[in-house]
Amino acid sequence: MGLSFSSTCTIDEVALSCNVVRFFQLYVYKRCDISALMVARAEANGFQSDSSSC
Repeated sequence: MGLSFSSTCTIDEVALSCNVVRFFQLYVYKRCDISALMVARAEANGFQSDSSSC
């Protein structure tokens, strides 16, 4: 299951709704620290990451 950063559902809601492989789509913000926090939150909720650095 994929989740876009612009979704109307939160990362937490999607993580609790199903037990499948999950991916998080993120368009990197100008502030890399905010993007890093979003990736960390997604990974903590079981989403897989294929991230590159800012």
